[in-house]
Parts: sequence; C-alpha cells; structure tokens
Amino acid sequence: MREKFQLIALKIIIVILGIIGILLSHNPIQRNNLEAGMTRTIAYQIIGNRSGQIIVKSKTTGEVIYNFHMATGVVVREILLLADGKTLVTSQKDRAAFWDLETGRQLATFPQRIYGFSHNEKKFLTYSEGKLRLYNYPKLTLACQLENVTTVGPEKFVFSANDHFLAVLFATGRPESDEYYPGTGPLRRSIRYSKLFDVNNCQENEEFSKLRIFQLGKFSNNSQFYDIENYPHYVENERRYVTANWRFDLMTNKLQKL
Repeated sequence: MREKFQLIALKIIIVILGIIGILLSHNPIQRNNLEAGMTRTIAYQIIGNRSGQIIVKSKTTGEVIYNFHMATGVVVREILLLADGKTLVTSQKDRAAFWDLETGRQLATFPQRIYGFSHNEKKFLTYSEGKLRLYNYPKLTLACQLENVTTVGPEKFVFSANDHFLAVLFATGRPESDEYYPGTGPLRRSIRYSKLFDVNNCQENEEFSKLRIFQLGKFSNNSQFYDIENYPHYVENERRYVTANWRFDLMTNKLQKL
C-alpha cells in the first residue's frame, strides 16, 4: 500500500513539473532572459556598430535581447552601462541616448556626445562646438563650462576618486571624423596637451597648465595628488629635460620629482 501511494505521489509531482515547464516556455520575459527583479545580476554583451545600431545580448545565452537604433549611418562611439545595471548610455559624434534595459524604452536623448561619467555618476562630460562642459545627471542640466577651444578636443580624461578634479588630454584632430574613427586621418599629426580642472568650482588649474604636460596621468586614491609617470619634463633650474615620475600636489599646486 505504501509503495502505491509513493507511485501516485511521484506521478503528481511529474505532472506539476510538466505544467510549470509549459508556463515558463510561453513566458516571453523568461525567454528573453530578463526575469523580473533580476535584471541587475545579468551580464550583457553590448555592441555598437558603424551604422548606428546597438545590439544588446545576454552573455549567458548569446540571445539578442534588444536592438536599438540611433542616427542611421553614423558610428556609435560610446557605450556606457551605468551602475544601476539597467541604464545604458550610447553616443554618436553629435548626440546621445539613454535606454532602459528593463523595458527596452528610450528614456531620453541629448544633443551632444557624452564622453563619460564621474565615478558617482552625478556628472557627465561633453564636448561640442569647441566647448568642454559638465552636465548634471539625471537632470541633464548644465553644471559648468570648463574650456572653450576650437582647434582641439578631448582625447582622454580621468576623474579623481572623490570626483573633485578632472584631468583632460586634448589633441588636435579631435573629435575625429566617422571615416577614420577611432583613429585620425593618415596625414594628420596631433599636438597634445593636458589640463586639470576643479570640478566643484568649475575652474582650470592655472599652475598645472603652465607646466605644459602633454601626457595624461592618474590621481592618487586619496585624491590629493596627480601623478605623471615616466615623463620628460623640462626643469628650469637645470635647463634640461628630466625623465622621471612626477607628482603634482593638488593642495599646494607644486610639482615634485618622485
């Protein structure tokens, strides 16, 4: 008798599992690998191409989740997944778009190229019409204009760990054309220089600019120093270039050799 009850129980379990399997197979959200409440744990593979298309795939299954489109025939330059795990930011040479990876909706558009965000993602960097600007996120309002230059544009940049400072490496021929992106034309020779900005006060660090550093450095973990490694700096009192590791103190605005 006991064995009979066990057999009946086993059959019931099999039937229940079969019903669950049918329900799951007809749930498009499950099949798209975007289970409710689990979007942040999913690893995406996000690809932007030269025709303005952004393809979002699941790294686990390789399945295409979304296929977004920006301006046709224009290179997608930046693909930025924000810390919330569900907001995607994509940029072309003169526009950007915000996408919700939970719903597939376009959240907003922006009329400038977005180069990147501060560590806390409260500000993002743009360059348009010869002007380097910071905007507030998510309000998308102007925080400050940092630089007004028409012959050069940003090539690389880095924020300090506390987001109080920003270092930018400028170069002629930037931003590059879609034809040669991500490089520049074969006959173009770039002239580079870097600058430091105080983000809180929206001001250029004039003392650093006088040094004429043409290399991007990195900030210390405590955001007190800006280091330039293996750099040939001209030392006035020695009247020669000295290649060394240099440290710029952001509190005293003094450069020293390490």
